[in-house]
Amino acid sequence: MKKRPDTPIERSHDPRSNFRLTLISLLGAVGFCGIFVSLGLRGILADAAVALALAASCLCGALSFVLFRRFTR
Repeated sequence: MKKRPDTPIERSHDPRSNFRLTLISLLGAVGFCGIFVSLGLRGILADAAVALALAASCLCGALSFVLFRRFTR
């Protein structure tokens, strides 16, 4: 069994930590892009569908912001 990294350099290069940070970044990117995509589809989709897509995108963005704030190495 591997031991936990002890030094700050080992913690910053920990694969598990990097994977979590990558997933949080991906969630933020999807949320940010989703806002503009849902606004761009206003003329094509119904208002309820656009509102739902916009709400989901904003929720993804807000969740990624909270996760970024709580993230520690």
